Parts: sequence; structure tokens; C-alpha cells
Amino acid sequence: MRNILRLATLLLLPAALPAALLAACAGSPESAGEPPWPPGPPPPILAVEARFGALARARGSAVPLAGGLALTAAHVVDEASLREEMCRLGRWPAEQAPYLAGLRLRQADGSEVAATRVRLGRSTFTRQGCDLAYRQGQDLALLRPDAPLAGPAATVCPADPQPGQGVVAFSGGRLVRGRLAGEAMEAEPANGRYAVLALRLEAGDSGGGVFDAASGCLLGIISMRDPAEPGHSWLVRAAVIRAFLAAE
Repeated sequence: MRNILRLATLLLLPAALPAALLAACAGSPESAGEPPWPPGPPPPILAVEARFGALARARGSAVPLAGGLALTAAHVVDEASLREEMCRLGRWPAEQAPYLAGLRLRQADGSEVAATRVRLGRSTFTRQGCDLAYRQGQDLALLRPDAPLAGPAATVCPADPQPGQGVVAFSGGRLVRGRLAGEAMEAEPANGRYAVLALRLEAGDSGGGVFDAASGCLLGIISMRDPAEPGHSWLVRAAVIRAFLAAE
């Protein structure tokens, strides 16, 4: 069961949401020495709101890219993650999950712009255990804003994350530092592997960027809390991001 880090409001579902989804507690770096701050400020993080039908909302984060695009986690903006939550509450497949009705991005200055989905990572869903996963670890969605975004765009790192590497991320609207703690495999090998960040991030951070503390390049996209260690978080790796962006 995935402890995803988006905020969801499912007004069509009166039952309580899973506690792991709503927990909010930013952590601090492990004691191996705090990593440095990057040489310049990382690109601003965009707040994402996805509307599903008339009653369901999901909130997460996104990273601006070159070419006027933005990158987020697929589970923030796709219908598969909504089915997962309905399944956890015993409401799916008896009730149909609503489809995406609209997307908005809020910039650092408070201005908002509508957006559309360009491409999603391919999800797989198993009713037994209400298990959602993404093929090749591509919990990613490419968005196209309807108007130009302000500020710099992120550059994906040329190398994959390494254990012990110092990183910075926006969590709960503030910049935090942490270190990478290795990798984790999905139970099904076809669903890939993720980098593990030794930091507990907040609900609503899904889709935000994690940046190399030395260069400021984009090392990963926040996906979920580690199912085995809630004080750690899983990231979509830079190599997976590059492959996703290169696909036609």
C-alpha cells in the first residue's frame, strides 16, 4: 500500500482518509553532517490542484521545466490514484471514480494558471491490497500550462542519485536539507526502483523536486513515503525522469 504524499479531498466519500496520507511532519537531515545549500536558489516549486468531477480534489507540487512545461508525480493528477483511495475505503469498483475535470498551477507569487496533461506514466492497479504502482518507476506526469511560467526552469541531473549525496527540497513551502540513503525496489521488478531520501516529507509534497545540493540540478521527483520506514521518502530517479521526458 503506497503512502503517497499528496493531499486529497474526496467529498464524495464520507469515510476518513488514510492517516498516512494526511500526516504532516517535516524531518531534519540525518546526523552525518548537514549538506550545503546549493550555489543558487533552486527553481520555484509550483502548487498543483487537480479537480476530479465536481467533488474530488487532489493537491501536490510540480517543477517548472524548459519549453514552458511542468513535471509532477502522476498520482497527483491521474484517476488511478483516486481509484486506489476509493478501494482502500471499500468504495471501488462499486462506485466509479470521477475523471479529471481541471488542473491549476499556483506560482510562488500567488498567480494561478490552468494546465493540461501532456503525458502520464503507465499505472498498474491490483484490487487485492488496493496496490497502485507505475511501470519502470515512472510516477511522473508532464503538464502544459496555458500561460508562461515565471522564474527559472529545472535542469535534470546528468547522473543518478548516489547514497550519501546532499540534497535540498521544498517541503511544506520551506526549503529543507537531507541526504540520500540508497535505493528501494518495487515488489514487482517491472515497476522499477526509486531513490530513498532520509527525510520525512509532508503531505502535499508529492511531485515536488529534490535538487542536488552542490549543483542545483534536479535529482528526483517526490513520490511517496517509504512503506517500511515512514521517516524516509521515495523519489523518482533522474535517469527515469530523463527517459520519461525523452519518450515521444
